[in-house]
Amino acid sequence: MVRNAIYDLLVAREENGAPVEIVDRGERVPEPRRTLETSLVPNARYFWTVRARFDIDGRARMTEWSTTDCCRGALPPAPSDASYLFTSPQAPAMSAVRLSNRGCGCRCVSAAGVRAGTREVVNPRTRA
Repeated sequence: MVRNAIYDLLVAREENGAPVEIVDRGERVPEPRRTLETSLVPNARYFWTVRARFDIDGRARMTEWSTTDCCRGALPPAPSDASYLFTSPQAPAMSAVRLSNRGCGCRCVSAAGVRAGTREVVNPRTRA
């Protein structure tokens, strides 16, 4: 049984299709959501990636960093161009994200996008 789940989150500013600067780092976040420590630039592109830490049968485990390309082979360092990409809302700047651990059955965590006019990052598979 999985117990004591916590999360690590990285958010990096995008430039020319690649992450260039980590703007927020959450370590050992106790819930699958986080309020960012810094405000994001409105209408800017960012990469994000998450990994879970948990115990199974009393042994500590940790997933790989989430990626949009879990079948690539060797995973690139986080964050990378295979991390999830979103554009921050025009105003106000996004200050909270919701993590999703509903993956595709491999090492991935579901991709997410920012719902217009909100601070919520949503799974596009369930977007209304």
